Amino acid sequence: MQNARFDDSLEVCKEMEALRLKPDFGTIASLLPAVTNTTSNNVSYVKEIFMKLAKKSVVSWNVMIAVYVNNSMPAEAVNLYLQMEKNRIEPDAVTIASILHACGDLSALSLGRRMHEYVERKKL
Repeated sequence: MQNARFDDSLEVCKEMEALRLKPDFGTIASLLPAVTNTTSNNVSYVKEIFMKLAKKSVVSWNVMIAVYVNNSMPAEAVNLYLQMEKNRIEPDAVTIASILHACGDLSALSLGRRMHEYVERKKL
């Protein structure tokens, strides 16, 4: 069921592209409820949408990180988070929750500690 919803969502995105409508952070956010256990082709397609976004909000970063985390790709999630930092996008509670999960999967203790310190400092 979950994968079918994701496939349907991706079809809408593909139709938008065919109509030359550019996806925005709202478009990518609509994919969030259905990002678990999908195909690598679908993950690649969402990444392509993400990369084409003219302006990436914290929501779009969160969705792409969640796509990676929910599809057993924690290293990609952490790498994307590090890119988010380089782009000076401030993480929110959703970002932190996803990245902590990825850190656990990777046993990335130093990043996990850094996230914990950030949560305490920002009182999230």
